[in-house]
Amino acid sequence: MGLQEDPLSTSQALLVSIVVCLGLIGVPIWRRGGRVGVQRMDADTAESTAGVVRLLRRAAELAWAQADLQGSSSPRQLLALGIDLVADEARNLVPDPVNLEGPVPVGEDPAGLLRSAEQLLRHLCVAGASARLHNLRALVVALLWEANTSAGA
Repeated sequence: MGLQEDPLSTSQALLVSIVVCLGLIGVPIWRRGGRVGVQRMDADTAESTAGVVRLLRRAAELAWAQADLQGSSSPRQLLALGIDLVADEARNLVPDPVNLEGPVPVGEDPAGLLRSAEQLLRHLCVAGASARLHNLRALVVALLWEANTSAGA
């Protein structure tokens, strides 16, 4: 009889790593949402990043709906929260003049939407891309892994 990993503890570890990567621990609440240090971004990159925000927001919406169906102890709650946090981080990368409203991404599967966001970010993360954009991609990859393993099971 082998040891079985608790999916909730895996989700908790993912959420902690996301919070640490986003630098939310030890940062006063009034400074968390700030857009300090936003780098200049060309129009195509800004529009593509806005698309990533839409994909992540839709994935979070679907993950929250699934978590609600599964009840209060669902590992999907932590996945949904992680997606929400990463969507907020992505929003902070988009310059203010860029309109985030647009077509609602098609799909009913959070993992599929995360996969689309990662593919879009992969095309954006070329030589010269900001470290924040590379970090965002790493976070989306971690969420995608989580959605396809313990929380998605």
